[in-house]
Amino acid sequence: MSEGRPKRDTKSTQRYEPNTEGGGGKKGAKKGGVPPQKKIKKGRKGKGKKDPAAPKRAKTAYLCYAEEARSKVKDANPDLKFGDITKKVSEQWKALTKEEKVPYEEKAAQDKQRYEKEKKAYEEKQDKDDEKDEGDDAGEDEDDEEDGDD
Repeated sequence: MSEGRPKRDTKSTQRYEPNTEGGGGKKGAKKGGVPPQKKIKKGRKGKGKKDPAAPKRAKTAYLCYAEEARSKVKDANPDLKFGDITKKVSEQWKALTKEEKVPYEEKAAQDKQRYEKEKKAYEEKQDKDDEKDEGDDAGEDEDDEEDGDD
């Protein structure tokens, strides 16, 4: 080590304290602050893969309204971007009275019934497939046990 440099105090907690001098915590800050440590990315658990045969979720009253209103807003304002169109449609939805929302709520209720019906049929099909798979697995287990006894 060079003689001109003082020895660093390893027991000091100063380097672990946040920078309160207004340095902003940026790298290379001259206020004596310590740059923030890099965040360690944790592995994603991820969602399970969605079954393409599963029924689509029921639409809400707003989505029923938005389907109709989006094309009207886009025609009236062709220069708007997708997000801006959505904002306009949302503002229009909020401005509607309860009486004006009734037809869209009825459509949403019909779609909810459709979803419940399709979901029930889908779950029954899944249960049948699971029972079928369990029956196949049980037969394989018995064969494995017989082979191990010989």
